[in-house]
Amino acid sequence: MYSKTIESAQEYQDNMVKTANTYLGNVLVSQITNNELREETLSAMAKELVRRNKNIE
Repeated sequence: MYSKTIESAQEYQDNMVKTANTYLGNVLVSQITNNELREETLSAMAKELVRRNKNIE
């Protein structure tokens, strides 16, 4: 029972770290002043998130 609790807590923490990293990435990209570069970067980030999600399934 203890090991399941630790596993669950670790999984929750891992998900929180991924969420925080994604949010930070979006904040940083939003500060890019060049519109074309910002759109290209957002597109690359979206593609990477989709790729990672496919690897999870």
